[in-house]
Parts: sequence; structure tokens; C-alpha cells
Amino acid sequence: SESLEVRRAFGGVQPRLSPDGEWIVVSWQGAICRLPRPGGTLTRLTSAEGWDIAPAWSPDGGRIAFINTFNFSLGRLRVIQASDGSDVKLPAEVRARGKIEFHSDGRRLLGLFSVSGQPERLSWYDSNSGELKPVAIDPLDSVHRARMQWALSNDGQWIAFTTYQDRPGEQDGNNGPQCELWKVAAGG
Repeated sequence: SESLEVRRAFGGVQPRLSPDGEWIVVSWQGAICRLPRPGGTLTRLTSAEGWDIAPAWSPDGGRIAFINTFNFSLGRLRVIQASDGSDVKLPAEVRARGKIEFHSDGRRLLGLFSVSGQPERLSWYDSNSGELKPVAIDPLDSVHRARMQWALSNDGQWIAFTTYQDRPGEQDGNNGPQCELWKVAAGG
């Protein structure tokens, strides 16, 4: 017997409000779409194979960065024009995982990026040069970075993140299950 892979459709997820508050961008049924905040017509901006997820607005509202993926996780970083979905050529291809954010300078992007393999380090991607620069988070090793949740301040000066102290095999109360909150200078 032949098995068929069933691909389910889903509605809008991962909504992001534009910097001017007038537009919403979502990942809708695997494509990046935008619609006016007050309501109206949903405009599909992407049509590539796979899933387009984790949209992020540039500070001027002119571009949208996102991840094109086949497994709803790890994929390729892409940037498009917010007005019509036309591709913005990046100087170097990078892999991305999780959420991404534009720095307030509109040039750099923050996220879990790598040139190859699994992106495990929070890094800056320079959209002009293609350079990747890891964020210096000295007290964390790869176990803690993998569970990390982060947020970039609006002015791009600070990164706040949370993680857990526990290590594999140490969930006996040694370090406790509490969440640790850290803040580092964004640098880059």
C-alpha cells in the first residue's frame, strides 16, 4: 500500500505589527502575507517551496526578513520588499532558526544563524557584507544557549534573555528549575 503525506493548511501565525502600526505581517499557510491593521485584503508576498516563517519588519517598514524552511524550524534567511514581496539580494546565504529581529540601524539582523550546520549561536548578520558575528554571552554554554529565549531592545542597545541553570542529568534540584534573566550589551 502506498502512503500519502498529508499536509495540513493552517491560518495566520507569528503576527508582527509594522513599525508605523499600519500593517500586520503573518506567516499564513506557509507564505508571508501582509494586511492593513484595520482589516482588508490579505496580500501574499511569497510563494517559494516550503514554509516561510518568523517574519520581522525592518525599522523603516520597507523590508521583511523571514526564514524559508522545509521543517518549520531550520531554514534559509530571506529578505523581501514589504510592498510587493520582491527579493532583496543578501551578500551571503545563511541558515537560521527561531525568531529574527532587525537592529534599529536597519542593516543588521539578530538571530540564531550559521553558515552551515545547526544554528546554535545568537549572532548578528550584516545584510551589507554578509558577515556573521556571534553575540558574546560569556556565562552560557551550548546547553543553555539552546534553551535561551531573547529580546532585542527597540534602540538595539541591549539583548535580554532567559535560560535555565539545569544541565542534562542534573534535574535533581541541584541548580533548580528557575529561570535566569540576563542582559548583555548588543554590541556588533
